[in-house]
Amino acid sequence: MATQEGRGDPLSEALPWLVRRTGRVLTINIALLLAVIVFFRLRRRTQARSRVEERTTVLIVLALGVVIAPTQAGQWLFDAIGQLAEGIAQITF
Repeated sequence: MATQEGRGDPLSEALPWLVRRTGRVLTINIALLLAVIVFFRLRRRTQARSRVEERTTVLIVLALGVVIAPTQAGQWLFDAIGQLAEGIAQITF
C-alpha cells in the first residue's frame, strides 16, 4: 500500500490515535475465538460432517488445549478432569 508523500503509514498512525481516543486497545482472545469456533463446529450433526471436517475440528481442539493449558483456567480444568477421572476409577460394580 503506497503512502502519501510527507505522511507515515496510516495503519501505524491509527493505533496511537485509537489508544488516545479510547484509552485502551482492542485485543482478540485467541482461546475464546477457538472455543467459539469449536462450539459452532460441534453443533452440526455427526452424519453431516466429512472426515476432513472431523480432522479439522480435532486440530482446532488441540490448538485450543495448547492455548488454554498454561493459564489458570487451564490448570483448573486439568485438576477438575483429574478429580473426575479418579472418582470414576474408584467406582466398583
